[in-house]
Amino acid sequence: MNDIVLEAVGITKRFGSQTVVDDVSLKVRRGEVVCILGPSGAGKSTFLRCLNLLETPEQGVVLLEDELVGYRNDKGVLRPLGRHRSSRQLQQMGMVFQSFNLFPHMTALQNVTLGLTRVSKVGKAEAGKRGMELLVRVGIAEKANARPAELSGGQQQRVAIARALAHRPKLILFDEPTSALDPEMVGEVLDVMRGLAEDGTTMIIVTHEVGFAREVADRFVFMEQGRVIDEGSSELLRSDNLSARARQFLAKVL
Repeated sequence: MNDIVLEAVGITKRFGSQTVVDDVSLKVRRGEVVCILGPSGAGKSTFLRCLNLLETPEQGVVLLEDELVGYRNDKGVLRPLGRHRSSRQLQQMGMVFQSFNLFPHMTALQNVTLGLTRVSKVGKAEAGKRGMELLVRVGIAEKANARPAELSGGQQQRVAIARALAHRPKLILFDEPTSALDPEMVGEVLDVMRGLAEDGTTMIIVTHEVGFAREVADRFVFMEQGRVIDEGSSELLRSDNLSARARQFLAKVL
């Protein structure tokens, strides 16, 4: 079996005349944790959103286990997939956003199981069982019947992580998952993510938590002005063998 879970090739994204992501490529292996670092405005989150087509890149393709994401190759011409097939593909990439994006009128458990029952047509009992298992996994089973307004920010983000796990995705994308949290709540979310890393979950994480990246990442990518200017093993983050710009950034955030 191919060890590469996801491959992005030459991703370029523009907003008007501004190139936000400029010819970025990335390969992620099964069980690998890749952290994307860099200053605000570097294009990190936009690149992440291009991977699951929340943003449509002007150039480049994404492959999930060697299968084009969102398109089919018709004699050298890329044509969009139908909505059903594209949706089924994208279920295999869980997404955790900065701002939780939970439905306020639903309980924690309902937020986790909604996609299972509505999209995957899983029976209500089976979905509920799976949802409770996931809430146990992220450490908030006792909040199953609470609505988002009754939860702390850290608890809401853990519900969002459980939701991302619901379809048993091949990998999970994290878009600065702790940036909207009060400092005392950051640790509980990072603990859940550490557990996922220890379990071998494939993850791509956009983060400013450099200490966390040093601890859990197998590799890092450093972006600035839409381009990758440094990358390597997490051990490099502890060394001086980095670009001058990456060293300057790390000196400011650590």
